[in-house]
Amino acid sequence: MNRCTLYMILSIVLTCWACFIPFWLWQLLSIYYYKPENLTTTTVYINFIVTCLAYCNSCINPFLYTLLSKNYKEYLRSLQKNCINLSKIKPKRCSSRRSMVSGSHAYTESIAIAQITGLTNEDVCTL
Repeated sequence: MNRCTLYMILSIVLTCWACFIPFWLWQLLSIYYYKPENLTTTTVYINFIVTCLAYCNSCINPFLYTLLSKNYKEYLRSLQKNCINLSKIKPKRCSSRRSMVSGSHAYTESIAIAQITGLTNEDVCTL
C-alpha cells in the first residue's frame, strides 16, 4: 500500500475512535452505575453530547475521504494555478449603456398599469 492510503486509513480509524469511544464509555457507565435518583440535567447533557459526537463521525468521514484523496489535492493545485493565471488578466470595463432588460422592464410595467386602469395595449403604445 502506498503512504497516502495508509495515512487516510489511519485518520479515518482515529476519527472513528475519537467519536465513538466517549459514546461507548458513557453507555457502559450508564449500564453499570445507573441509579434513577442520579438522573440530572448534567447527565442528560452529557448523553446528548456523546450521542451527537457519535453521529458526527458519519458526517466527518466524507470530508476526510475528499480532503485526503489524490484527486482533491490535484484539483486544489490546478485551482491555484488558474487563480494565478486569472490574476494576470486585466478585467474589461463595463459598458455605460442601459441594458435591454431595463427598457423591457419599463415597457412591461406600463402595460401592467394600463391593464389595471382599463386601457388597451394600443393606448399604452401611444403613451
